[in-house]
Amino acid sequence: MTVLFDVARCRRYSDEQKRRILKRLATRADKNGVVRVVCQRYRTQKANREGAVERLGELVGEALKKRRVRRKTKVPAYAREKRLAEKKRRSRLKKQRADRDFGD
Repeated sequence: MTVLFDVARCRRYSDEQKRRILKRLATRADKNGVVRVVCQRYRTQKANREGAVERLGELVGEALKKRRVRRKTKVPAYAREKRLAEKKRRSRLKKQRADRDFGD
């Protein structure tokens, strides 16, 4: 069962909300602003219709949630020092292996 939702003509949502829905559901929307949801999980048409409507509600609800902006963080100084110390240790170990002379 396929459910179509015309976001562009919907009066319930503001223009900003419509824009957000269409941006987040761009893979499901056509160029006219119609979102398409398909459900073939159940054996009956009625159950598939209900499943598609439920899924559409979930998708629209998720699309309208505001996401937190990720802020960049610096690598802590102790972590940087620990990484460099480990690199130096590995370097010394490999140097010791290379310096051995096994020739006659």
